[in-house]
Amino acid sequence: MKNLITLVILACSILFATTAHTVEALSETDALKKQLDKVQDLQSRHALIKNKADLIYYESITYPEFPLNAFSNEHIRQDFIQGLRFSDKGLIRFNTHIIETLDYEDAYKVLALFGQSFLAEHIVSADNDDKSPPKKPYLSNAEYPLLAQLRAIDNRDDSDVSDLDRMADFRGFYDNILTPSLAEKNCLQRGHHETLAVLQMLYTINFYRNDSDIADYHLACFNDYVSQFPKSKYIPAVATDVYKSLLSSRQLTAAQQLHRQYPEMIVGDLPSIQSQEIKGPSVYRIAADESGLIQQDFTLKTETEVIVIAHPYCQFCQLLIKDIVADEKLSKFFKKHSRWIASENYLDHIDAIAEWNNKYPMARLDIAYLKQDFNQLDEWGTPAIYFLKDGQVLDKLIGWPEQGHQQDLMTYIDKYFPNDQ
Repeated sequence: MKNLITLVILACSILFATTAHTVEALSETDALKKQLDKVQDLQSRHALIKNKADLIYYESITYPEFPLNAFSNEHIRQDFIQGLRFSDKGLIRFNTHIIETLDYEDAYKVLALFGQSFLAEHIVSADNDDKSPPKKPYLSNAEYPLLAQLRAIDNRDDSDVSDLDRMADFRGFYDNILTPSLAEKNCLQRGHHETLAVLQMLYTINFYRNDSDIADYHLACFNDYVSQFPKSKYIPAVATDVYKSLLSSRQLTAAQQLHRQYPEMIVGDLPSIQSQEIKGPSVYRIAADESGLIQQDFTLKTETEVIVIAHPYCQFCQLLIKDIVADEKLSKFFKKHSRWIASENYLDHIDAIAEWNNKYPMARLDIAYLKQDFNQLDEWGTPAIYFLKDGQVLDKLIGWPEQGHQQDLMTYIDKYFPNDQ
């Protein structure tokens, strides 16, 4: 998740870079960052609910003051519980849209159960915050069975299915279930909340698929919604979802046009982007002056190489890169043999990637143009470390817990790079 506190601290340090106290300011910033990291680690380590067994016990508590009972109804509470995912280090996934239905105090208490209270301010704005993002109502699974089917695909344990399989399942849901339903009853023929449910389904599918035809239907359904309910307070929030769909499917002109039409959307500014027709996998690389993005071919090498899927907002990627930096041998290895890719959904957040690249030159991140073009890479959960030769995956290492996977990583390095010792 995005750690806005860290980004703000770093931004402040840059502002003082031209003063005589540059070194002192940076050292104080680094020290404060380390303290914040320690606080967050302690919160996670001492969380009341760290795994499924804890969850089963505490979800049965019925008294109203218990944080898990802060949701407006039992349907939404159950949706939240069913969407929780844990690793051996604690909570790794939850539905932020449900947390957004709470006020800040309740959101803080709920996330504190899982050692994640520090995320509350990044999800729920204070009541007096005029810049809080627009919101949509949360539509529960019990109310909208079709939406429940889609969420069931989304909520399966990651260990049960690869990302490529999940993407195929989402496409299958769109082709075989949603499209026939829309043919029978389109967005102009549906009621207010029913249309919002369809829009939510289209957004969720396209988040994984990034298909231009699905994004086009998302935009068309949104326009139908606006024509029916022109005074709806949810228009800015739904427009934001459509903007993200257009952006992730690389319909940049349409996304910018929508932003001009609905300036009240709270989204990041797009950098200048140079795109071109490229067959096969490609990436956006941040320009040397960090002013924009340039699309480049990403040809898989014939010799053995390492490809890492990562992103600065991922706490496990932060653990990985810290372990690499701390080991001179690993730093040299990754600088020589690895290429790093971020998922395609971050074109309006390149500041964090630029910062990562400046700090970790051995792990320079590019942004995938479309992840479905990388057919060999079936897992996009971060971090994912792939060992390939001739474009074929030899082995992969998924995840990086607090204690690391150094032994497994060195085993793969010794096996596939025997002459690099």
